[in-house]
Amino acid sequence: MSKNLSRHHPDYDATLAARTISRDLYEGDEDVKAKETTYLIQGKNEEDADYALRLARAALDPFAEKIVDARQALLFLKTHTRELPATLEAYMDDIDLKGTPASVFFADAGREAQVDGIHWVLVDMPRAPVDDDGNPTVRSALDEKEAGLRPFFEHVPGGAVIDWAVGEDRKLLFTVTETNSEEPRAEDDFGEEPVYRDQWTVWTRSAWYVYATKTTGTGGNTKSTVEIIDEGVHSLGVVPMIPFFGVRRTDYSGWPVTRSVNPFILQIYNKESDLDRYEQISAHPIPCVIAKEKPEEMLTGGGFFIPSVPEYQTEVFFLETNGKGFESLRLSIRSKQSRIFSIALAQAMRDSAQTQSADAQREDRKIFAASLKSVSVSLEASEQRCWEIMGVWEQLGDSEIDNIEISYSRDFDNQMIESAMIQALSALVMTDQLPVRELWDILKTGEILPSDFDNDEAEKAIEAAEARKFALVDETLAAEGGDEDNE
Repeated sequence: MSKNLSRHHPDYDATLAARTISRDLYEGDEDVKAKETTYLIQGKNEEDADYALRLARAALDPFAEKIVDARQALLFLKTHTRELPATLEAYMDDIDLKGTPASVFFADAGREAQVDGIHWVLVDMPRAPVDDDGNPTVRSALDEKEAGLRPFFEHVPGGAVIDWAVGEDRKLLFTVTETNSEEPRAEDDFGEEPVYRDQWTVWTRSAWYVYATKTTGTGGNTKSTVEIIDEGVHSLGVVPMIPFFGVRRTDYSGWPVTRSVNPFILQIYNKESDLDRYEQISAHPIPCVIAKEKPEEMLTGGGFFIPSVPEYQTEVFFLETNGKGFESLRLSIRSKQSRIFSIALAQAMRDSAQTQSADAQREDRKIFAASLKSVSVSLEASEQRCWEIMGVWEQLGDSEIDNIEISYSRDFDNQMIESAMIQALSALVMTDQLPVRELWDILKTGEILPSDFDNDEAEKAIEAAEARKFALVDETLAAEGGDEDNE
């Protein structure tokens, strides 16, 4: 066939890099390390062995996961309501033929959309069984019901839908989904390598087609072509693929919610690796020798021998890092962390680590709440469309479909936002990345603590409480010791 099914829509390519980085950072340490120099930069003069050691010791802070999980917690904190016809309500506890409840399925769709920028849900119907002559054995709605055939929802990753077209009504004309699918295996195929081949599924407003690669020939004379392996028609009148968005970019493309902070996450990943390397050198200094002859071995733990040569100076010293380098890196890492939380969680901290005014912090919370509301409206509309298409599959009347009503919570009050902010800030304090006095200043200017809150008095109260705690421990140990003596 002459069609190029591997063609990418321009919007797909425009968002590919952001989608890939966001997915890798969300999946975490193993995925990021697997791509080596793509994310952990190798120095121009850095030996491969030194880089391999640094890569093995590197650790990625899961900022992307924290951000998406925090947003998910707020978006799905309160129960969403679904008013459905009885026919569709019967599917609520298993909407994907895998036992997944609607609430879990659509929360997963929302999370995947925030990670990739876009996530798709296919509203499908199982294929009707056929007899030996290829004729369908299901001919009526009653037959479908008795055969257990009913519509279902299916997740389709954002990166899998590579092409689409839109009609004058701004609705989809078709979508092309690309996968690498395993060929069916027989009962006695155990122990054999599975066979995979590229596959494309095309949905239009009236039909669906499945294409796959076909390889012919042997040895060096193989030829790969594309053949149609399955097809069918439907009467929906629409393409049953529904997009869910992280941050909407166009009608059928989106940006990941962490796009703006991903560069800072990668900078921290590299800077923390440098800091770890400097600390390693500090703990295990690199020996250097100035001599006529090169030592055969330089074992820092067991010593090494350098023969002295008359009239030649021999000198041994160690390369060591200084404290200024450590502090500079730590300050830089702290600054990047502040930016990440400030951008992604409306955290009330400026890049300079100076606290914002109360008005600025209130504005931050309003912007963050507005962002969540926008995402909530978008996710609600996408889920609504899924149920409506399922209703069409079920051949429900227009009045029943019109009465479908999905309602997501949009009650993101300041208290919820403040809670997320305080959690993020407290995590920094607990890991010694933010002084506790600075936390108090942030909470005061944000009107979470009273303006007359006295930092000095609070610090004295904490010290007194610590002293009382240790005194109590000493008294307890002394009492237990006295009991033993009496015995």
